Amino acid sequence: MSSKHLFPSADGLVVKYLNGLVSANPSLSLIPADKVVFNTKHSRSNVAIISGGGAGHEPAWCGYVGSNMLAAAASGDIFASPSARQVESAI
Repeated sequence: MSSKHLFPSADGLVVKYLNGLVSANPSLSLIPADKVVFNTKHSRSNVAIISGGGAGHEPAWCGYVGSNMLAAAASGDIFASPSARQVESAI
């Protein structure tokens, strides 16, 4: 494995990615402590579908949050599933 990386440490990389995703889309918001991205324009009269998963190569599930898609997504750490607390926060 290469010893050269863009970032010297993996600490905080998931939150940095999620901040970038949310800043690029004004209809999304982030709960940084729980790494939860949610659609601020989701109507409570509609069924909310949430998802989540580890942030292995990228926190892919958060990319599916938006209009007519997921209402929220919880992202775990790198190669780790989100905790029960994170899922509860997404709900």
